[in-house]
Amino acid sequence: MNTRFESLWSYAGGTAAEAVNHRGNGFSEMRLCKFTEREIPELDAGTYFLKRQKNYQFRTWLVCQRPTLLREKRGMESLADLSTMFVTPEVVYYSQELASKRAILLTRPLQGFLDLQTVWQQQPGGARKKWILQTLAQGLIDMHGSRLCHGALYPRHVFVADSQLALIDFEKSRRMPFARSAALRDVARFLRHAEFLDQGEMDTLTSPFEERFSGFTRQLALYQARKHQ
Repeated sequence: MNTRFESLWSYAGGTAAEAVNHRGNGFSEMRLCKFTEREIPELDAGTYFLKRQKNYQFRTWLVCQRPTLLREKRGMESLADLSTMFVTPEVVYYSQELASKRAILLTRPLQGFLDLQTVWQQQPGGARKKWILQTLAQGLIDMHGSRLCHGALYPRHVFVADSQLALIDFEKSRRMPFARSAALRDVARFLRHAEFLDQGEMDTLTSPFEERFSGFTRQLALYQARKHQ
């Protein structure tokens, strides 16, 4: 028996970090937990995000089903290897049990970061906004250049600290056939939900993509128009 896995699976403490998601006869949940010393086998005391899933899976071309938490773990690890522009949550522990279709992902919370919309509500200066948007664009271009698509790039998944940006929530990440298609999908979704950005700020974000992918701005407009039909 995997003692640490079962201890984390049965853990009833902490606070809900998001609503439990149900899919068919499966579920996914995330809790913010503060463990004491030796409360969980082979785990240091501290604060962690605990994600647990059962029968919450995705399909691939080669394998019928795998836990979506595996996809999130791989997405964060891939981005950490690809881009120096982004911080991702530190993966402390991952384990899965295919027979019971259960999976656990344990990460450390980001320290000193605020989500992008909250930063904008604080009304930072123009130079600060420009740095954030240009850094975000370059980090995404690095990611998309490897054909990695975040898949759920909402503003609430972009976090900002003094001199760093972070991305979270990679459960829907995947490799796309082309870098351009990965960029179009992520940027279109982000802009659709970034109502707090004005047109000039949106242009600051998208102009580096135009330099990297010729004709990107026109293709983005066409992609957005199709999504609104």
